Amino acid sequence: VAYLTAKILDWQELNLMQGEANIFFEGTFLGQSMLDLTTAGDTLSISLGQDKGVVVKRTLLKEFSSKKFIGSNRTDDRHYEIVVRNNKQQPVSILIEDQFPISTHKEIEVRDREYKGAKLEDDTQKISWTINVEPRKEEKREFSYEVKYPKDKSLQLD
Repeated sequence: VAYLTAKILDWQELNLMQGEANIFFEGTFLGQSMLDLTTAGDTLSISLGQDKGVVVKRTLLKEFSSKKFIGSNRTDDRHYEIVVRNNKQQPVSILIEDQFPISTHKEIEVRDREYKGAKLEDDTQKISWTINVEPRKEEKREFSYEVKYPKDKSLQLD
């Protein structure tokens, strides 16, 4: 799902008041939101809800996913594709975010991570791409990882 976010620079010059605000987009009333100006910083961000003109699909590529038994361990490989389709008449800038699993047990190891072109936040294992998608076009991004764990354990990765 893609969400629209309005980012307002120099919002302090607009004499906005904290509180409830009516939100309109392209002449259509979207609803009400609370303006929290105490946490805004230099840029005020306002959620405009789901963008129905952009379709996002995340798929586990079956042909690249496998389970291997090596010694006393099991290894699960995951390879995902994220497709962003812009059905609008104008280009859109999209921030794609996903995350690698995080192990809190020493016997469970996430490794061989691939995330071409993405930024990785080491502490959260969040990956992100900022992409531009032309009108009526789609962009694809892929990432993969491997999880090694004791074969007597079971994991839910999806």
